[in-house]
Amino acid sequence: MLWAVLLVWLGVTLPLALGSDTLLARDVFTTHLHLKSFGAQELAEGRVPYFNPTWGLGQPFRGNPNAVPLYPGNLLYLLVPFWSAFNLHYALHWLLAFLTMRALALRLGQSPAGALLSAMTYAGCGWMLTNLSFYNILTVVAWWPLVLIGVLRGDRRGLAIGAIACGLSLLGGDPITALLAIVPMALVAIARHGWLRGLLRCSAVGSLGLLLALPQIVASARIVGFSVRTTIGDVSQGFSLHPLRLIELLMPHPFGVPVELGPSQFLLGRLFDQAPFIFSIHIGLVALVLALVAARRHRAWALLAVSGLLAAWLAGPLKELTDNLFRYPDKFLVWFALASALLAGWGLDSARLHAAATRLAIALAAACALLVVLMLWQGEALFRWLATAIDAMSLQAVVDHAVRSGALALLASGLLLAGIAWALRARQIHVLLILQLICLLRLYPLVPTAAVDSFREPSPWMIRAGEGTQVAMASMDSPFGSELPVYQMTETSRRTFARIGHLDLDFPTGVLHGLRYPIILEADALTSPLVTLVKRILPAVDWRARVNWMRVLGIRYVTMPYGFQPPGMTTVDVADRFGVPTSLLAVTSPAPPIWWPETVVTTGSATDAAHLVNQAADPIRVVGAPSTVAHTPGADVELLEESPDALRIAVSGDGGLLVVRRAYHPLWQASIDGRSLPIKPAQLALLGIEVPAGRHTIRVGVASTPDRLALFGIAIGGLCLIALCRRPGSAPSGATP
Repeated sequence: MLWAVLLVWLGVTLPLALGSDTLLARDVFTTHLHLKSFGAQELAEGRVPYFNPTWGLGQPFRGNPNAVPLYPGNLLYLLVPFWSAFNLHYALHWLLAFLTMRALALRLGQSPAGALLSAMTYAGCGWMLTNLSFYNILTVVAWWPLVLIGVLRGDRRGLAIGAIACGLSLLGGDPITALLAIVPMALVAIARHGWLRGLLRCSAVGSLGLLLALPQIVASARIVGFSVRTTIGDVSQGFSLHPLRLIELLMPHPFGVPVELGPSQFLLGRLFDQAPFIFSIHIGLVALVLALVAARRHRAWALLAVSGLLAAWLAGPLKELTDNLFRYPDKFLVWFALASALLAGWGLDSARLHAAATRLAIALAAACALLVVLMLWQGEALFRWLATAIDAMSLQAVVDHAVRSGALALLASGLLLAGIAWALRARQIHVLLILQLICLLRLYPLVPTAAVDSFREPSPWMIRAGEGTQVAMASMDSPFGSELPVYQMTETSRRTFARIGHLDLDFPTGVLHGLRYPIILEADALTSPLVTLVKRILPAVDWRARVNWMRVLGIRYVTMPYGFQPPGMTTVDVADRFGVPTSLLAVTSPAPPIWWPETVVTTGSATDAAHLVNQAADPIRVVGAPSTVAHTPGADVELLEESPDALRIAVSGDGGLLVVRRAYHPLWQASIDGRSLPIKPAQLALLGIEVPAGRHTIRVGVASTPDRLALFGIAIGGLCLIALCRRPGSAPSGATP
């Protein structure tokens, strides 16, 4: 059976590893693709920069956990082509999650069959398949069972194993998920070693892991203070687990498939403002039945599973406590996923519980039959009530599909539960494992893919724009308050929209082909708060002011649906996109990478700075700064050298303010011959440098001292690991939790 599971994994992931297909759901394209594209190009140059000039005029990169910049797995990008390396991260960590959970279950005393069921449930449940769209969360959940194994062993080598896995989780993973996963780590340690020794082992593993990950922690600490997350706030995404979603335990997609469009789309409306963060909490019907019957004997793990569900629900209403820390309350479901997988394995191994499990499976099968009747009787009314956000023209098709697919899914669940009851009664363990695999395969629509050939080559408009050009899309997160296009297509899918985006200079594949995006989709809230203010200003002002801002940001081309041409822009090309005429517009005289304005005006507030740009006849000639600058026009400036973290600029003049088309950030430092120069925001969001009179070569960069000090953390951690591994220790005895 193990080989059957591995063959399923291979069949799904081989096209990804070969670079012929790519994952594309949600954050794969909206967050991780463009970050990893930039990071791979920089790694090939031997750099891991602090700033990413392709995004938001220089979004922090090294300190961004979504970028996974310091994770050793990034070496893949030096060994294989980009698309293979990008998707291999998902494929290999998915496999790692399966293998580490199987090893953990065996360490906890489960039989090979029970451990296989635990691993299948953990790696194949809706929670894990959702994480195949989160590059960094997947890293944490793949390594964390090995962390638990380390504290379970409790000997010297066990602590070393746990510390290495913890360090890799923090280097390449989401810190909030790792923080939440401390709870099951403490549960394992206390149950095996007692309170004092258990917590000491947790502390040892966690401390060594922090030392190994100190470069990432220091980099993140340096950038988080000047970010949307900590300055503007109000970044909670509103994702929480609605109690009605518990029906997902019986059927994978009762409200439609969150990653699909068209008739099978997720039903937005009264109960759900958007598709959920975790696409499905389905764990497979075999695992559900066995976990429920095992809960009585393993109460601590059952409590952890229930606590995960409750916390994911309650963290939403407690918005004031979760805004900046737990932006996604559904992350608490890591407790549910870990605990329910282990409970399923223990349930399979408890032969005397099989009679109770058989009765439970029969009862659930009867419940499914009853729900089928209710679905056919009142399903249309229910889904019409839920689907208030669906366009009226497509409402009937969506409702009809939801009723039909819901009834069929419930019927399939009922039949599977009947088969589970028979297998339990007959003690057919292999049949149960096969049925669990079938249950989990029903979740496969949560992992959509697309052919890489659709994105491998630059589109005609990307070629026209040219590498290094700054562009914007009117349809990207509505930066101009524009009407989103409604395409006339017979089949709607994520693949089709991704292809349209590629043609229209969309950001994920545009970065891959050398384009830059000053106006950005803020998925992680780690961007400059000043750049975010500019983005929030744009929908509220007229087109004359918007063009002023586009000039200030250096935008050369904009794609606009419905053939609209604002003043101050010229139409370069027009193309039909499924019935929507889309224009490629050129902005007149965008700002160069550096310039010396004619006039510098003191703006006392962000409002004043925005008003100056909105009303300026020429926002390149007249620049605002938050404090007075003795500025003399007419200086000569030349950009001598540029990289993501460093610029060298020649200036000759009588002194004043030099404007650099990069986002202002306190990490930037400017100097002449080792003497620091004052920096400040210019035109609200750009980098301004006060330059004295004379002929100078200015160096702009980022101080590296804190990062060098962080390397001592790795050295100390490495020495501790060597000391732990010098000789094996004996694992202390204790009862299995």
